[in-house]
Amino acid sequence: MDFWQALETSRKKVQENLWGFVGFLLAIIGIAILGTLACGVGLIVVTPVIFCATAVAYRELWPEQTDTIAEAISN
Repeated sequence: MDFWQALETSRKKVQENLWGFVGFLLAIIGIAILGTLACGVGLIVVTPVIFCATAVAYRELWPEQTDTIAEAISN
C-alpha cells in the first residue's frame, strides 16, 4: 500500500470509532502520567504495557493483517 492510501485507510478506521480512539489515547496518557509520578521508576513497567496495549489494539482493528505479519515473521 502506498503512503496516501495507507493514510486514508487509517483515517477511515479512526473515523469509524473516534471516541474509542480518544478513550484509548486518554488511558495511555493516564498510565504514562502514573508511571512518571512514581519518580520515573514506574516508566520501566509502564512503557512495555503501553507497547503491548498498542499492539493488541492494532490486532483488534486489523485482524486480517495478523496472518500476514505472522507469515512474514516465520519466514
